[in-house]
Amino acid sequence: PMAEITTQGAANWAQEFDGRQVNQMRPAMMHPVRSESAAPPTVAFAGPAMQQPQQHQQAVFHPMPPQLYHQAPLPPPVQLPLQQQAVTSPSDATTAATVDKNVDVDAAKRMVETMRSSGNAKFANSQFVDFVDQIVKGDLQLADDKVLDSTGEPVNWEALYDEAAAAMAHAEEITEEQEQMNREENAGIFGPMDDVWQQMQQEGWLQQDGWTSARDTYEFNTENPYLESSESPLQLAMRLLAEGKDKEAMLALEAEVQQHPDSSEGWRLLGLMHAANDMDVEAITCLERGHDADPYNTDSLLALGVSLTNELDSYRALKILREWLQNHEAYHGLVEANTANPQMLLDYDFLKKDVVSLLERAADSRPQDADVFVALGVAYNIDRSYGRAAESFITAATLRPEDPTLWNKLGATLANSGLSEASLVAYNQALKLKPNYARAWSNLAIAHCNLNQHQDGIRFYLAALKLSPKAEHLWTLLFNAVRRRFDSRQGRIF
Repeated sequence: PMAEITTQGAANWAQEFDGRQVNQMRPAMMHPVRSESAAPPTVAFAGPAMQQPQQHQQAVFHPMPPQLYHQAPLPPPVQLPLQQQAVTSPSDATTAATVDKNVDVDAAKRMVETMRSSGNAKFANSQFVDFVDQIVKGDLQLADDKVLDSTGEPVNWEALYDEAAAAMAHAEEITEEQEQMNREENAGIFGPMDDVWQQMQQEGWLQQDGWTSARDTYEFNTENPYLESSESPLQLAMRLLAEGKDKEAMLALEAEVQQHPDSSEGWRLLGLMHAANDMDVEAITCLERGHDADPYNTDSLLALGVSLTNELDSYRALKILREWLQNHEAYHGLVEANTANPQMLLDYDFLKKDVVSLLERAADSRPQDADVFVALGVAYNIDRSYGRAAESFITAATLRPEDPTLWNKLGATLANSGLSEASLVAYNQALKLKPNYARAWSNLAIAHCNLNQHQDGIRFYLAALKLSPKAEHLWTLLFNAVRRRFDSRQGRIF
């Protein structure tokens, strides 16, 4: 069973977008948008145990001031995404907190080699490097919130810290410590680490600029037993998803779209699975193919709008949300009655106001439709109206409490409004519903790092990498977390 995540100080309230907090995931929005002038309003937040709307036990979260980190400049930030993923059951034989040889071994090896050749003795000789190396070799695993050796025996997590270096530091004379600190400050302790970062970028294993080519093509798995199956691949995928066998379901969906390229539902489900694995570029490729096959598949349109927002393509996301309204049988009348000049819709600010207004009217007309509140929450996030976005996702989660993606979206919205502690409650609920939810694990890691709890953040990044070994950007985030822990311990990590 999955170990429950402890939420510390969760009495503070308000994907996956730009927030006011200076944190690890500070995103740069693609277009200038207005921010709310005041802190988000207090909202009644349904706790993680809710099952039915009438049974909710609510806790009130109050605004928490942003926490600023005072440290050396860090590598370029990455967007914290809102996500729209498939709702599936727990899966994959091992728990989501297990990290083994399924991680990207080549990327991990490059990380170890680069850190050891950094020229920084403290970094190169740290037990973190040895820790990653042992994971690559399969000598260590993370399971049920514990560190296990190759025989399955638990290892004390705290023993992984560099206690020898700590003892040496405490044994040094205060004057020597001060002199060393002065030398490091004058030389720039992060100078060598900046070189490491540049080297990683040059080697390409941290690059995230494969956007254009990745969106044009989809790389199928070369070994797929379901290509020869006599059963309908789509029906097989649905059954596998119900059984919690996500990896097998993805192969079945790939077989479906290879055999039936016009299968809009096959492409949609495949896109949702990539989104759940924190891989929005691949998700967009699939969802766009599904949209081409059936422009009136509104579920595919809504998912596409979310993933485009995650990738900071806000203008296209707004256009897709408007198309979602236009093609939806319950809301197309609102768009048809809209007298907006088509030329005006080319203007980003005008389009944003138009879409938000249409979605607000749609939500008023059908207050029991969770999807319209999801769309409205996405639009509010684009507008940086985080209080309203949180309210929208709370409403959606109230209407559809068993959907982990809604709790994850709520958590990301809270985190990006500078309320990382409150986001832990939502992420916890998402992972209770779907323990193999890679994106929720990575978002949980981000929240812990933003709270300066880098040990937990590193652990949860590793859990996400177990579930989504192809999501190379997670190694970037893991590296950032290690760097921050390095700084927080005054040059000493693990």
